[in-house]
Amino acid sequence: MMQVEHLEKITSRMIIDLEFKNITPLHIGVGESEFLIENINQTLTITVNGERLGVIPETTLKGILRRETIKVARSIRELREVINDHVTLIEGVNETQSKVKVNELQKHVAKCPICKLYGTQGLAGKIIIHAAITKNPIKKLYIQPNININMKTKTTKQGALSFHEAIPPNTLFKTKIIINNPTDTEKMLINKLLNNIENVGIQIGKRKTVGYGQIKITRKEIIEEIYNDKRGEY
Repeated sequence: MMQVEHLEKITSRMIIDLEFKNITPLHIGVGESEFLIENINQTLTITVNGERLGVIPETTLKGILRRETIKVARSIRELREVINDHVTLIEGVNETQSKVKVNELQKHVAKCPICKLYGTQGLAGKIIIHAAITKNPIKKLYIQPNININMKTKTTKQGALSFHEAIPPNTLFKTKIIINNPTDTEKMLINKLLNNIENVGIQIGKRKTVGYGQIKITRKEIIEEIYNDKRGEY
């Protein structure tokens, strides 16, 4: 059964308004496989009032932020052991499908700050991540040629030339992140994560091996709301 105790009564919230830009071209795949029109792999966009906007879905953002938060947690001495233990348990479950391993993992979930923050099987997460939308309409997409190589023969495949759409570099995106009832540990993890993205950056989307998808935060605003239990106000 899904555990939702921490969602039943919200006593505080951490609300983060973010703006970031892609330093390199950004390609977000369309669906499970690339959508090919006239030999062009399209990137995900939406049309609003006749204008084209780039989109990074919330599931994509949540996945990459979770992975980056794990890296941050491993850099903190007090959290390193519990994170490594959790990863080891997940690998054991995947390899053996043992009920004993599954039970061990379920017991360990309650100790894992990443699971409590982002959620996992049997545990609802505290964090809500909105899709990122380009701040301004995209006037022209970046198009890059791509040649598919047969890895066995090291030669090009027949009809191998295709093209990839991408959102041009230095395009601004905006998104919002909400964390319900954040603990001091969760606040620390999120602040360290945001500082890393602001100073170093992360990669997101497809074609990362050829340098695509490097992003950096350009503006962040963090608001902490404390709710009054008696009046339901903050």
